[in-house]
Amino acid sequence: MTPLITIIIPVYRVETYLKTCVAGALAQTYPNLEILLVDDGSPDSCGMICDELAAAEPKIRVIHKKNGGLSDARNAGIEAAGGEWITFVDGDDTIAPLYVETLYRMTKLPEKPLITSVRLLSVDEDGRAVGLVSREKSVRVFPRTEALRALCYNRELTNSACGKLFHRNLFSDIRFPKGKLYEDLGVFYRLAAKSPAVAVNTAQFYRYLQRTDSIMHSRFSLRHLDALHFTEDMLAFYRKSFPELVPAAEYRVCVAAFEVIQKTDRRQPEMEKAVREAWARIRRYRGRCLRDKNAGFDHRCLSLVSFFGVRFTRFAWQSWVRIKWKLFRKACV
Repeated sequence: MTPLITIIIPVYRVETYLKTCVAGALAQTYPNLEILLVDDGSPDSCGMICDELAAAEPKIRVIHKKNGGLSDARNAGIEAAGGEWITFVDGDDTIAPLYVETLYRMTKLPEKPLITSVRLLSVDEDGRAVGLVSREKSVRVFPRTEALRALCYNRELTNSACGKLFHRNLFSDIRFPKGKLYEDLGVFYRLAAKSPAVAVNTAQFYRYLQRTDSIMHSRFSLRHLDALHFTEDMLAFYRKSFPELVPAAEYRVCVAAFEVIQKTDRRQPEMEKAVREAWARIRRYRGRCLRDKNAGFDHRCLSLVSFFGVRFTRFAWQSWVRIKWKLFRKACV
């Protein structure tokens, strides 16, 4: 008999999308599922919708809790999950019918991965792709060390908790950090370090909604420094347990610092602290980034540009982002 798999869906202000999200979970070809809706104190009608869905479908369970944020909702789901395996789906996203089955089949590979993954397809609120669309469906297995290295480059294997299946034992001593942005970045490398391997299927079976009103797309605040701090925690972890991966982790810190510089405006007094922190990391690790053959072309160029100072670096990075976005949108038309 197939093991029980729990789909954890945090629910907060997603009343427009929730029924579609749950419909995708119920349409899975994998038979042995429980769907755990975690109502994180949502002020809209989400709580009522959750109860209605649970009353109509025995596979659905609902947790109502005080608002604590995405991490707190996921943690509550982990505590309540009955499945041997766990996957996270955000309440405004959708999954293809083969999503869970594809993830579970990869756990049977000879390498015995305790984490499996599919690719995410970013879409806008009209359902149009705003990311690269791929028809390729292939599987690659990353042994533990190679998975941890790949996470630093965030290409073949990303730090997102969504689009992945985890054995529940991985969470025995790990939880998502409450009250932080980029919470996945602070957790996933520690989960990957406990798995013999991570298997990745290139099928884009998870549709990630890019909402314009989301926190991640809001104006920069000091909370966005969480990404920089998480990458520094990652570097410290690698130095202790995987010293051969330190160069890759230093590159990841440098990338996070560039992102901070790109999003800030030093003319805002409250941003000076963020700029100082980020610029110190860039000066420390840009040489490593320049020498890293696996580093992205953008970031190697930025490392070179950074020798001209923070203002020119910000201008160059913001300009390049705008140019790339215009070219991409033109290609999608």
